[in-house]
Amino acid sequence: MPDLRDAKSTAEGKAPERLHGLALSCRKYNEKDFTKDTKKWGVEVFRDENNGNLIYITETGALAVAAPLSKDLKAPTPNVKEPVWTHGLNLSVRKSGEKEFTERTLIVGSEVFRDDNTGMLVYIAETGAISIVRAK
Repeated sequence: MPDLRDAKSTAEGKAPERLHGLALSCRKYNEKDFTKDTKKWGVEVFRDENNGNLIYITETGALAVAAPLSKDLKAPTPNVKEPVWTHGLNLSVRKSGEKEFTERTLIVGSEVFRDDNTGMLVYIAETGAISIVRAK
């Protein structure tokens, strides 16, 4: 497995460019407020130099990919702006075969942040799963 700390090109493509890193807090579904104990996830942001897409990858290895709003993003990002929290979501999800929502249905806490460095909204779950979408 390649060492991502020293991203290199392969025979088929160019190496990704690291733009910046983020630390995103995510509350558990039953955690009302952010506290010093709220889990923070490390996230790195890259640009795929082969197609221009943005890649967000968490410390768990979860990743999300989207086309950027601007093709003029500089690597590394100059004057990195902190992510802006917009809102939280508690999402209920039934297991396969679970017909109804019950008190035992899994609830996953998630947060939404705006990354003004790239113009993306970043959704992160308490599990470290991540998704991105253009903010505009």
